[in-house]
Amino acid sequence: MLGWRYRVMWRWVCALVVVAGCWSDDPLVDGELTAAQLAHFREQFHHTAFDPCALPPGVDCNKAAQLGQELFFDVRLSDSGTGSGSDYRPSAGTGKTSCATCHDPNGYFIDTRMPNSVSQGQTKWTRRNAMTLLDLQLKASLTNRFTWDGSYHTAGDVLTLAITKAMSAKTANVAYYLQHEPQYATLFWDAFGMADPYEGAKLAFDAYLYRLAGESPFDAYVDGDDTALSADAKRGFGVFVGRGTCVECHSGPALGDFVPRNTGVAQAGSASDAGAGSADGDPADLGAFVTPSLRNIAMTGPYMHAGQLASLSAVIDFYRRGGDATSFPGTKDPRMVALELTDDDARDLEAFLVSLTDAPVDASLRQKLCPAGSGSQCP
Repeated sequence: MLGWRYRVMWRWVCALVVVAGCWSDDPLVDGELTAAQLAHFREQFHHTAFDPCALPPGVDCNKAAQLGQELFFDVRLSDSGTGSGSDYRPSAGTGKTSCATCHDPNGYFIDTRMPNSVSQGQTKWTRRNAMTLLDLQLKASLTNRFTWDGSYHTAGDVLTLAITKAMSAKTANVAYYLQHEPQYATLFWDAFGMADPYEGAKLAFDAYLYRLAGESPFDAYVDGDDTALSADAKRGFGVFVGRGTCVECHSGPALGDFVPRNTGVAQAGSASDAGAGSADGDPADLGAFVTPSLRNIAMTGPYMHAGQLASLSAVIDFYRRGGDATSFPGTKDPRMVALELTDDDARDLEAFLVSLTDAPVDASLRQKLCPAGSGSQCP
């Protein structure tokens, strides 16, 4: 097995091969890469069109998505409740928190409340920064790691985390309202026929959330439009795949490989969040957090698992210095070493990251479907 010191050295050798001008006399395009290198990376970052129905056969995807969209905005999922089984009853009006509370549809589906370094749930602050819900279908096609510690395996599975943790409620609320709210019951029946209410709800959330996707200038550039990026963003892309070595972890069409890593992020406050190490029980993952997608990164700050870094420039500086002291120094990734990037490199890299911003999701997907004044039949 190769030692870390050898692998770190090899990392820099590989970076030198990528950086335009190193070991190649080919002319440069876009300031940093040769034509062959650009073609290689365009292929690596390309993704195919989204499937409008990435659900099991027999499911009415449109009805399922409508149900998921309605549930997304429903604060009643956070109602307190009493009893169990068929005797369970929520206390109507006690819930104040919906999925949209921590994932603002008009704010790139992150928590836009201030301060928003970590989200505030129904009764308490959570420990972690709310991830964006955009491009989840792409993410689901590449990984089964969701949330910062990677312990949930589909977008719909995260519903359990949202209700029991952020909403401080019970998953029984979902089944109750699916069975007792006429509009929900109709949508549920039309979408799934006979199915377990809670499992159906998770699929309904998948159906809705998978539609929250868009295209960025970088996507157009990857598809061959050389005019889609500015000159500084093109140079920044060269830094990203070259001497910045960002592509080591932020690779592929999602610009993230979703592998847990301890990059040396300082813990927020006095708490020590063990991250993936607390979820999978692996001591090697103590202090490690899933490497996220960089899509829409310019719109989804603050950054890191607890919002420790306020801006993109702060994130870039963090990596330029090789990370910070961490509560789990024994598992800090040895590849976290200082980068020899100039201030111009850093500015170009930030311009590239901004180019990863999608156009806003269609307004019809950012609001409740029920028209105002619909009465009790429309929650």
